[in-house]
Amino acid sequence: MPNQPSTAVLGFRPHTYWTSAVALAGPLDEPRVLERRRVVFAADKERSVYHQAEADPPRGPALLAEVREATEANAAREIGALVADLQRDGLGVRCAATAAATAKLPDRLEDILRSHAMMHTAEGSFYRDVVAAACASVGLQVERVVERELAALVGDRLGLNPSAVEARLIAKPDGSNSASVALSFFLMAGNVIQIVGILLSKPLSDRFGKKAVFLCGMGLSTVVTVAIIVIPPTSINMLFFVSMLWPLGWGPTVPLLWVMIADVADFSEWKNSRRATGFIYAGILFALKAGLGFGGALSAWLMAAYDYVPNAVQTPHALLGIRLCATVFSAVPFVLGLICLAVYPIGRDLGARVQRELAERRAAQATA
Repeated sequence: MPNQPSTAVLGFRPHTYWTSAVALAGPLDEPRVLERRRVVFAADKERSVYHQAEADPPRGPALLAEVREATEANAAREIGALVADLQRDGLGVRCAATAAATAKLPDRLEDILRSHAMMHTAEGSFYRDVVAAACASVGLQVERVVERELAALVGDRLGLNPSAVEARLIAKPDGSNSASVALSFFLMAGNVIQIVGILLSKPLSDRFGKKAVFLCGMGLSTVVTVAIIVIPPTSINMLFFVSMLWPLGWGPTVPLLWVMIADVADFSEWKNSRRATGFIYAGILFALKAGLGFGGALSAWLMAAYDYVPNAVQTPHALLGIRLCATVFSAVPFVLGLICLAVYPIGRDLGARVQRELAERRAAQATA
């Protein structure tokens, strides 16, 4: 076949139990992605190795060695299969690039296990090293690359401007990563709009009252959540516009939630002449965490009821379940929250009265 490349290189981006793998070939000015794979090299007890070591510190070093040996063998088997497939297509594979571990870790395992954040960092470094060692074991020359230095490194090697390389890395000319770029832009735009909503929270609540702003913001988010189900999947512009209304409504409610919890504590003191701030915050935070856990489980139960199967082509029934879970079913708790807010007694006038009378009481107690 004319212009068929004869050599390919592999690129890996490791995660805690799997790595994405990409085979690239062709001229420097127009490279082509020949193969993409998800290589899983850790399962069950081979995952979260430092968390396991935390549960049994004396066995930690032996456990790390066992998991290292097993995951390297798993990764080498999968990477070797990828190389063999490329070789059957007439491609030689000699080099691989993978992310380098950049964090400075303590030398002693017990020092790592003292910090939960350090354990996560150590696991990231551990599995990056596993992928690099597996590549070397199948005979590949391994290049370890610091991700934030990738554009400068490629620019230096190929004589290109790093800015031009960054642009190529973000949006590939063949559109192969258009979905991920669009999703990143979508999420970034939503975050920016939510930040704007957060900044508007105080002036809006000062003018209209916290309860009214929370009701309107949550109401808008509820309507948008339901409305998305009727938008056709081909109406990208409409879907984007309507979706941006969600963080616009939700943004002002983010700081108001915590301010209104404090209002409840003040209301309790005003009503009962006893301050119970710690009890109120603890109860609400417990309810929040419990709700997050129950909500996640409920989502899984609903998806299972619609015959959702992970890592598989979904049936129309399962796709309907996904759409309903993301829209109508998700709006139900919002509606319940709106009902609770409607009967929530601390409006603008009562809130001002509570603050005024509490200030008078405290002043009287201070002078008594």
